[in-house]
Amino acid sequence: MIPFPKKVSEFEVQAQLYQELIIRGFCVRGEVKHEKSRFDLVIYNKDEEAICIIEVKNYKRNKKPNVKTKQIRKYLQYDLPVLVCVHSEQVKMTIAMIKRLI
Repeated sequence: MIPFPKKVSEFEVQAQLYQELIIRGFCVRGEVKHEKSRFDLVIYNKDEEAICIIEVKNYKRNKKPNVKTKQIRKYLQYDLPVLVCVHSEQVKMTIAMIKRLI
């Protein structure tokens, strides 16, 4: 028998965020590859220009994201805001941050 998972997976957080963004009318794409990078989610404007990059991690609720990782520093080289959503309870806050960017 396969046991029921005890915690929400990173995939589930990403799927929840993606779904909420689509429902709210954002142009969002997942698993975007560019050069040697693969972004979890990218928000685009109506002209299909990238507005921001979203990295999804699954940390415990009280753990803050480490925004100084090699991966995040690499993403910042694209001269776009990089948002990190670390658990399902941050989905609404992440959406609010995206709204402020537009």
